[in-house]
Amino acid sequence: MEIVRGIDQESAGHPCAVTVGTFDGLHRGHMKILSRLKQVASGRNLCTTLVTFDPHPKVVVHPETGRNLGLLTTLDEKIDLLEKAGIDRLVVITFDQSFSQTPYESFVKEILVEKLGARIIIVGYDHGFGKNREGNFERLQELSRKYGFEIEQIVPFDVDDEIVGSTLIRNLLSQGDVTLAGEYLGRCYSITGKVVRGNNIGKQYNFPTANLAINDPHKMVPANGVYAVDAVLKGEIYKGMLNIGVKPTFGGNQQTIEVHIFNFDDNLYGEHLAVQFKKRLRDEKKFDSVEALRKQLEVDKKNSLLI
Repeated sequence: MEIVRGIDQESAGHPCAVTVGTFDGLHRGHMKILSRLKQVASGRNLCTTLVTFDPHPKVVVHPETGRNLGLLTTLDEKIDLLEKAGIDRLVVITFDQSFSQTPYESFVKEILVEKLGARIIIVGYDHGFGKNREGNFERLQELSRKYGFEIEQIVPFDVDDEIVGSTLIRNLLSQGDVTLAGEYLGRCYSITGKVVRGNNIGKQYNFPTANLAINDPHKMVPANGVYAVDAVLKGEIYKGMLNIGVKPTFGGNQQTIEVHIFNFDDNLYGEHLAVQFKKRLRDEKKFDSVEALRKQLEVDKKNSLLI
């Protein structure tokens, strides 16, 4: 997959089929759009192109709430998923205050048509673009006649009459429901972090943990609790369990993310570890003693191994 960062140097080359959006999560609704994009492109020898923005527009346009948005996919994760999906070209536009003022017609004419060579533009059912999201499907239809491209809108993707969307998935993760979130995503929700030094408390009761520092501060972290997970290290997958919380048994007050990998005792400090959430096992709780905690962790491990 070709990755283009910015559009200053771009000039229309091979004609393409284009879709535009933040595509946060690249969930099953997004994949429906990509599937159609590939279908129309293959029948007409067009390059499949996805245009996205970094940072997420809400971080810039609504900074007071955007900083707590909770990204489902970082840019690196998005790149990896789009490569696997078979997209030919990813265009990443830096979204800043200046770009946020781009009129919708200028965006379509100067960027999509003239710089990227769009012949077909495919958008989702709720797509908005340009300054203040003034561009909608009806206006895009008007521009298609004016600038000579085709336009198609994809209907919502639903599961059990629930329309799949990024906000819905964020809400599920904030409640700890990683199982249903994974169903809507089409894969387990995951986070990636660097293993940093902790206080080594886990070693005292035979449950050593790797403490994760999340790579992107805007990344969504599920609700506090204990989870069955898969840990991915250098392409290898290991079963494990993970705790998100403040370690109340030990009087903690700062949130940490700690993963215990089963049957693994190598030094992980400095490594980047991906964790895939499979199921929430229980709430985090304060135990009366370290021994009571250890016994509960044995139960958690047994339950995790069954998943």
